[in-house]
Amino acid sequence: MAGLEDYRWLVSPSGVEAIQSASELLQAKDVFAATTLLRRIYSPSQTHLALEQAQLRVKARGKFSHADRIFFTDVALQQATSETIACYKASRFPVGKPIHDLCCGIGGDLLALASRAPAVGVERDEVTSLLASANCQALGLDNASIEQRDVTSLSPADMPLVHIDPDRRPQGRRTTRVELHEPGEAFLESLIEHCEGGAIKLAPAAQIPDGWNAQVEQEWISDEGECKQLIVWLGSLVVQPGRKVATALSSDGSRHESFTAEEDKALPIAAEALGDYIYEPDPAVIAAGLVSEIAAQEGLSQLSAGVAYLTGDVKTGSPMLTAFEVIDQTAMDIKRVKAMLIPHDVGRIEIKKRGVDVQPEQLQRQLKTDGAQRATLIITPLNGRAIAVLTQRLTK
Repeated sequence: MAGLEDYRWLVSPSGVEAIQSASELLQAKDVFAATTLLRRIYSPSQTHLALEQAQLRVKARGKFSHADRIFFTDVALQQATSETIACYKASRFPVGKPIHDLCCGIGGDLLALASRAPAVGVERDEVTSLLASANCQALGLDNASIEQRDVTSLSPADMPLVHIDPDRRPQGRRTTRVELHEPGEAFLESLIEHCEGGAIKLAPAAQIPDGWNAQVEQEWISDEGECKQLIVWLGSLVVQPGRKVATALSSDGSRHESFTAEEDKALPIAAEALGDYIYEPDPAVIAAGLVSEIAAQEGLSQLSAGVAYLTGDVKTGSPMLTAFEVIDQTAMDIKRVKAMLIPHDVGRIEIKKRGVDVQPEQLQRQLKTDGAQRATLIITPLNGRAIAVLTQRLTK
């Protein structure tokens, strides 16, 4: 297993050269051939690290525009905030005012924060802090630095602005319980009480302690069709105290749409008949528990209790709702569904489902037809029975 000295070599000029060679070889040859050639120059451990780094950089391109210059570990890449989300969060921090990025990992958020103001990343793991420092240097961020230490050794009073990503796997298994994070609930509460402003990064399914609600603002952020983070804003960075906010980022992060509500409200279940349209709320709206609120605002009803599909005759332009126009419907039965597709000349099907035990991939094979049209099949419960609704997607 690679240790600190191995990673020190990796971020050195020799290691960077090895990564470049590994990248070029992997483009032209398989892993075995690339390994054989690299072993003529580098030790087995160095060859392994260089090849692994080259592969991680390819995987990271979806998260970072400068992935080919950044250093990763597999776990750190999985946990790192994408550049799109990091830049969105950083935009709320004031320009020029120093920021501490606690539990900074390899620097996903730090790199964005340093573009706004002097930023100090704090990370206790030796290898991770080494890579974070190398990443700041690789991107020429002179106003970013790394401190290798435990964040709980710092006083919140000495850190006016903070961002923190507490460890959600302190015992090796992921948890959404804030009291089991590391640092834990007491340290996070001290940040809320004593820091001028900041952000706590949590998993979308996390539930914050009741005592925080009135002081903070909770924002669920979706990107690329998935809710990625819950951000708990605190102090001066709170815009709407006590509110829940669902935010969807555009693919390039250049714009965002948000929906805000104070609390979820009960909503009557839809009537027996479907409306002219079915709507699917953005994943951030669902994660924030604001489905009923957005339905009420748009004049829609839920198809079934606990299922995040809405319906109505209203054609809404809300950017937080994906719209599907209803074409036809039938009971969820393979023969009936296939018979429904034929007169509509449907051959290419996108299958979506909620609240039913259906395997979309298997159903795709079973419903294969020769039609020329593309459509979306939505499978969902309605009045206690599963139905299949043939629709045309109107928005992405």
